[in-house]
Amino acid sequence: PALTSAAVSLSGGTDGTKLSKAQLYDEFAIALDYMKNVPTDFAVLKGAYIDDEKDGYNPTSGYPETLIAQFHTLFSNWLDDVAQNTRMCFGVMAFKPIESLTEVSRTLYVDRITTPDLTDPRRAANYLPQIDNPWMIAVPMEATFRHPRTGLYYTAPTDAALAGFLASIPVNSSPMNKQFPNATRPRWVPNISQVEQLSHSRVLTWNLRSDIQQGVISDGYTLAASTSDYAQITTPRIAKEAQDRVRRAAMPFIGEAGSDELSKQALETAID
Repeated sequence: PALTSAAVSLSGGTDGTKLSKAQLYDEFAIALDYMKNVPTDFAVLKGAYIDDEKDGYNPTSGYPETLIAQFHTLFSNWLDDVAQNTRMCFGVMAFKPIESLTEVSRTLYVDRITTPDLTDPRRAANYLPQIDNPWMIAVPMEATFRHPRTGLYYTAPTDAALAGFLASIPVNSSPMNKQFPNATRPRWVPNISQVEQLSHSRVLTWNLRSDIQQGVISDGYTLAASTSDYAQITTPRIAKEAQDRVRRAAMPFIGEAGSDELSKQALETAID
């Protein structure tokens, strides 16, 4: 597509059927259930956003009401389940694209992510602090990308790009101060105060490096509690890599006799 500053939603999928958010939730729930036992390093729910809303009914009055879609809860629970039962997997989830690029719109957009307000019950800042998941990463920004083959520019959320980028760098390397491949710049550039607001809310965001006039990642936060050892993406990635290596080394010994000292020494040597 041509370069544009307009927000584009991908929630209708590719088959021409525009699913409601409630239908999309049900479809993702089925798909994630199938994926529980599939070894996965990074996952993205394309077309679903942390702050999505859906049409529903008030549980008390029964009247129609706009509700929080709860994609973030579905995804967070799945990531926890996979980490406990299969292997650690990181999930990247975006916020809805900003509709307008005016200064007022930008301020409101950041405030709805970072500043709780009970008079606005569906704003993400009211429930984002309740998420404590080291396997989940939140990104608010869109970026302008250059297609590597066609050379055309297009604007898209950065959730899938971030997942692919993190998978490409060493586990002990932070994404901080690094550029996405083929990304020219953020669709909009937060000011210093907005970057600080987003960072304090554990949201991984971008800023514009003036010396190269390119967007770079500001930090490497996960949605673990700020006091957690896993608050920075490098720590859980290193833990995941260590777990995966031990699993690969131990796999040949599963099902074999392991009571004799020689077998134990062989297993320890393989893990070392």
